[in-house]
Amino acid sequence: MGVTGLWTLIAETKERISLREMGNTARQGKRKIIFALDVSTWLVAAQMIPHTVKDKKPYLRYLYQRLSKFIRYGSQVVLVLDGVSPALKKTQRSKTEQGTFKRMCREVTI
Repeated sequence: MGVTGLWTLIAETKERISLREMGNTARQGKRKIIFALDVSTWLVAAQMIPHTVKDKKPYLRYLYQRLSKFIRYGSQVVLVLDGVSPALKKTQRSKTEQGTFKRMCREVTI
């Protein structure tokens, strides 16, 4: 859903640098880099990726790979999960999809 007007609010302070540059800056002690990452977005993206039968939980592998890149470059990571879904989202997902998504969120937070 997002925060209305967030990008307008922070536009003055934006600085475009790569994750690698941020990591180098953090390792040199110039700046502590902390990311708050929306895990639900990654979990939804992971569901779209084709996987093999032997990959029983491909979303965990996908999440691990994404997180390890941030950590490899010296970043600290805070994982953020949404609370209860708004009514609009609930009507757009089937009961099975809602249950699968909740299970994935529980497994990620263990």
